[in-house]
Order: sequence, then structure tokens, then C-alpha cells
Amino acid sequence: MISLPVLKILVTSTAFLILLIYHIHLIHQLRKAPMTPSLGLINHLRLEWVQPTCLTKILNRGTTHYTLGMRAYYLAVPFILWLFGPTWMLGGAILIVAILYKVDGII
Repeated sequence: MISLPVLKILVTSTAFLILLIYHIHLIHQLRKAPMTPSLGLINHLRLEWVQPTCLTKILNRGTTHYTLGMRAYYLAVPFILWLFGPTWMLGGAILIVAILYKVDGII
């Protein structure tokens, strides 16, 4: 039988691993086919809509920082649930990965 502290460490490590694997998959998807995740498609459509280069660079930088900031909020959910226990954290990590998968539109 696995002791409770070892089980907590195992569940917490699994939650971190799930989040890490998803974001590695997202980075791979952005490099392999940049138009499939929503971030790549939004930046591409903005390049066609706004022609002046300076404005395009500023808008792309703003969009990227906004997306990274929202991801920080999304990733804060499992950390807050960690206060309630490792099982809650694992559930939160699985829920966040499902939500991000839907939001990113990865096929």
C-alpha cells in the first residue's frame, strides 16, 4: 500500500506533468502548423488586415502578451486547488488542459 505523503507527491507530479505535456504539444503544434492553434491564426489574420508594419508588430506583441497573461491565470487554477489537496489539483489540471485544448482549437 502506498503511504499518503507518497500518494500526494505522485498525484501532484502527475498534474504538473499533464500541464507540461500539453504546453509542449502546443509549442510543437505552433512550430509544425502555425495556423491550427488560434494564436497563430489570429496573428496571421491581423497581418492581412493591418498593413503598416509598426502597428502590426505592436498589435502582435500585445496579443501575445495578453495570451500569455491569460495562460498564467489558467495555470493558477491548479495551484489554488492545490490548497485543497492533490486530488483537487489533478482534477483542476485535467480540466484546464481540456479547456485550453478547446480554446486553442488544436485538431
